[in-house]
Amino acid sequence: MVFDALRQKYRWRLNQPLGEGGFGYVFQEEVGGLWRAVKISKSPLKSQDEAETLPELRALSELGGHPRLLSLILYEVVAGHLVTVWELAQQTLEGYLHERQQQANSQGGLPLKQLVPWMLQVAEGIDFLNQHGVYHRDIKPRNLFLVQGHAKVGDLGLAKEALAGTMSHTGDASLGYAPPEALAGKLDKTIDLYGLVASYVRLRTGQEPFGPPQNMSEVLRRLEKGECQTEGMRAEEAAWVRQALHPDRKQRPTGGAVAWVRELARRLQAAARPQAAASGTPQPGVQSASAAPASLPPATSSAPPFPSRGVLLIEGDRREAVLRLDEAIGRATEGAEIRLAPGEHRLARPLKIQKSLTLVGPGPDQCRVTCAGEDFVIKYSGNGTFAARGIRFEHVGSELAHVLVIASGQIDLENCVCRGAVWDYERKISGVGLLAIGSAQGTVRNCRFEHNGLNGVELYGNAALTLEGNTCQQNVQWGIAFFGNSTGQVRNNVCRENGWGGIYAGEKSRPTLEANRCEGNKWHGILFRDNATGIARKNICTGNGRWAIFVEKTAKPELEENEGEGKVVYGK
Repeated sequence: MVFDALRQKYRWRLNQPLGEGGFGYVFQEEVGGLWRAVKISKSPLKSQDEAETLPELRALSELGGHPRLLSLILYEVVAGHLVTVWELAQQTLEGYLHERQQQANSQGGLPLKQLVPWMLQVAEGIDFLNQHGVYHRDIKPRNLFLVQGHAKVGDLGLAKEALAGTMSHTGDASLGYAPPEALAGKLDKTIDLYGLVASYVRLRTGQEPFGPPQNMSEVLRRLEKGECQTEGMRAEEAAWVRQALHPDRKQRPTGGAVAWVRELARRLQAAARPQAAASGTPQPGVQSASAAPASLPPATSSAPPFPSRGVLLIEGDRREAVLRLDEAIGRATEGAEIRLAPGEHRLARPLKIQKSLTLVGPGPDQCRVTCAGEDFVIKYSGNGTFAARGIRFEHVGSELAHVLVIASGQIDLENCVCRGAVWDYERKISGVGLLAIGSAQGTVRNCRFEHNGLNGVELYGNAALTLEGNTCQQNVQWGIAFFGNSTGQVRNNVCRENGWGGIYAGEKSRPTLEANRCEGNKWHGILFRDNATGIARKNICTGNGRWAIFVEKTAKPELEENEGEGKVVYGK
């Protein structure tokens, strides 16, 4: 009955399911012009289940937009059955591991250089949920997904709002990936960290963390004793794994999932250095000397990752606690690193920076740098590099301002948020989340640009940026905009629900746009105008108010294999 109702309502085919679990079926269907994963419960919901489940799904939906979570697109009850629509992933980490094992004809795990960054990405998603009082409750490799090469947390069907430290458990957690107290019907706030670490064991070693689940009695025995699989791990790595999988929840780390992965990376790096010095070649049981890649946020040294208050100024071997961010930046020497404590760091006035600096926060949902002043929050105009990771930069108040301005040098931005820029429509000034002008260059990865009064990201003059894996959403005009002679590599970004469109290329700009998703924007997915050139290749533009790609006759971009309603329209 539910399938017939859905076919009639949405014209879904619902032929062959992609998968089947204890809860329900998963189908691939076209929803709003994009392929999505549609999950349908096998059994009708009881009235009590419906009363509990829908508010929890509503809470998840309201959290939406985090780059480390599979997006929940739609949820409803049809003919008594729960129907949810999710972002479609390429495959699970469990499936990827199985493929690698088959190709290598081996039962081994994944290379550390590949695995550790994926674990960090998953950890960011877990911490985001937990900080909002939501617990996934079933973290395992089958529920961790690959999307455009990035790892995301999915299958949130068991996720539950919970503000208490211990709460009743009504879902079905997976044997070997849930702590002993969960199997006894109780949950602790470390449950998702436990699942993450158990997943790491599975993906690192290729073996189940506590043995094959078919041998239930043996798995339960090993769970109760904390005897997890650590074959092939270094001693410090194995010890850190065992602590997180300790049967006594009071013995587990409590700093969160990201902090656990960062400490893991530090231990792997420390273990690799003497090995490399002794022989110059990898040792048995270690897949790569570069176990913790350089792309990890640099909060992995022997210093505490973040201070409890204020900021920590790090200059070589010198570490100094400083109360205010602007004070630390004023005192910092070239190339210093500044680590920010969780919470809000409010700037009394806009901050100008000319020296090379790295700002590191514990995550954009834990750490905010705010300013209510005019013109900008932070402006970099040096000849070196301004780097930032794990921070939300936000303009607050009504003064006209951009958020971040990069006037020269290099920018290296990862896992940050820029929001709250204010635009003056009459004077046509300010309003951009990230503005790159002049000769600014650099890389921006896995960031969010949202709720800005003009554009999420804007390049002007001769600026050239690589934009990869970012989300630009709910900005008043464009998600990403190119002007002047600017250029850039724009790959795997999502531009959605912006007031004018997804990506704009005007004047003499020449961007390369590849594999981006522009969806649900008011006007166009992508617009080329004036004398803009460049390339648009394999972009998906659906659900936009007017055209997928609109090209004015004076613009001459190369267009290859783009998808979307209306395809390409050439204007005047």
